[in-house]
Amino acid sequence: MSDSAELLHRVRETDPVAWLAWTLRKSGPARRLPAADRLALIERGIRSAADADEAFRGISVRDALASEKVPVADVEEPEPTAYPYLAVFDEATRSIDVNVRLLARLEEWWAGPEADPSLVVEARELAGRVTEVALAHELFHVHEAAHRPPQGRAGVFKRYRQLQLDESVAEVGAVAFSQAKAGLECSPVVFEFAIALMLDSPATVLRALQEVS
Repeated sequence: MSDSAELLHRVRETDPVAWLAWTLRKSGPARRLPAADRLALIERGIRSAADADEAFRGISVRDALASEKVPVADVEEPEPTAYPYLAVFDEATRSIDVNVRLLARLEEWWAGPEADPSLVVEARELAGRVTEVALAHELFHVHEAAHRPPQGRAGVFKRYRQLQLDESVAEVGAVAFSQAKAGLECSPVVFEFAIALMLDSPATVLRALQEVS
């Protein structure tokens, strides 16, 4: 098994809830919170994912976005890895851009005819679902934005800190929702780390694995 295949295997075998905790800790404010408070935020994110899952139960991701009147545009980024997003929801325009060049490169690297055979065996089933998972992630953000409670009257610093925490909780929810919506057994962060490996950055994956171990 190649080094990339081994790292992706380890990511897939790690408890998805551990990756939710890692997703939350990427936020500076969340990282500094007591463990009990972080757990409460993770649970909040999981609940919000369950709410979105119930709202879109039995509806495909594409149909759900259409029902929400959120257009999806394929974007031909001239440098698709400069800012390696798969898809991104713009709240201001209520639209989603899909980085089709990056998606194509990732699918080719991950499960293409010239990929490491040991990588293909384990990952081919996932490579064909990258777009579905990416759009499900953004569908959660569409739902979260529509149901977000109004900001309180706290001071500027507290509002900014709360905004960061809320964004981190939303990321937890998006990861949990996209996993459930796509029916994945592993955490969708596997796609994020596949991009890192494609860009020859195994240290990024190793560092994350060390954090969740």
